[in-house]
Amino acid sequence: MLFTWERAMKKTFFGEMRFADHYERYDFAKNYCNNKNVLDVASWSGYSSFSLSQVATQVYWLDVSKDAVEYCKQHIQNANLHFVLWDGKKFPFDDDTFDIVVSFETIEHIKDYEWFLKEIRRVLKKNWTLIMSTPNFKWEIWKNKWHVSNFNHKQFIAAVSKYFTIEKELFQGKHYYPFPWRGIFEAIFGIKRDIKIYGKKTVIWTSCCNGCS
Repeated sequence: MLFTWERAMKKTFFGEMRFADHYERYDFAKNYCNNKNVLDVASWSGYSSFSLSQVATQVYWLDVSKDAVEYCKQHIQNANLHFVLWDGKKFPFDDDTFDIVVSFETIEHIKDYEWFLKEIRRVLKKNWTLIMSTPNFKWEIWKNKWHVSNFNHKQFIAAVSKYFTIEKELFQGKHYYPFPWRGIFEAIFGIKRDIKIYGKKTVIWTSCCNGCS
């Protein structure tokens, strides 16, 4: 499967360096998934959904990449974990199906993000939880060609608030100002990035929110 820097398929030494902040997000989300029916929407990799399936009742991982879905079916297995190919249109699930939706670093890949948020709302049950994140475009060094919608913190909160009641706004990491090849600089000088999730505003790298109605 083509490597695009947008997903890591398993937890490796390289993955720990490059994607440590993603692992931290799933460790956070896992706390909300105990005995829940979970939808993980195009969130990075099947490895992450496997982590959620260790505590959830059922986990469905939805993705538009046929290669990614086939890879996950072959290499990542759990009885309650299901990999579903998505055509990028209506979610292939009935209304009020899931207790919780997790969608990390996905909304920026979708041009019609309002439709995407409506679909998430449709498949969530009445007592819902949504955990979602997106990169803060304010801190990006160059335009990511895979990102067709971009948000700063205020824009992201405004978009999500149209369809969900936000209970918490969380922020990940205290970073010095980003610059090209920051990861190599950190490795050479032994600098360990802060990847913790905070409940108050620091230097913003990623915003997360979840809510309950």
